[in-house]
Amino acid sequence: MSDHIDIIADWQKRLAALMEASPSVSATPGKSDAVAAESRKMLAFEGYPEDLLSAAEDRLWAPLPKLFRRFMATMGRQPGPLFANAKLASPAEFGQFRCDALELLADTDIRLELPYRAVVFLFDTPNRFYLMVAEGQDDGPVLTWASGDGEMSQAADSFKAFIDAEIAKIERAR
Repeated sequence: MSDHIDIIADWQKRLAALMEASPSVSATPGKSDAVAAESRKMLAFEGYPEDLLSAAEDRLWAPLPKLFRRFMATMGRQPGPLFANAKLASPAEFGQFRCDALELLADTDIRLELPYRAVVFLFDTPNRFYLMVAEGQDDGPVLTWASGDGEMSQAADSFKAFIDAEIAKIERAR
């Protein structure tokens, strides 16, 4: 578990450094109070309470992958600039995200299915989603599917690798 804390602390440190280096966050003459307040909000990582995560696991009939669960508890509600142009599910939205994903699959090919206990946690476009399978494992692969894809593919070997790659994209863009 302390490994998860260290991993997430590293993600937060990298994201905070990006935000602090951003022109909208750094000291800029004449910067409005609203922009400054929004910048501070982006740096205030916030997660979901235990009861919401436990309720989500009860609905799934399985524990979430441990690193993903720690991420949601630590910074899932407010992940800084991570997923700024995407929709990250709250624990209460996992079911709706799953329904939306199933609808997309059915519209494409009725034979396409989600894995049993799939946790659809992210839509980065209206037609592309990401998921993990809830089996209580420490970490696990992140799968993705986009409209036009014949089948699901692996976006990353693990949630850790997925978040590391997402942060690296932001670092390269700045």
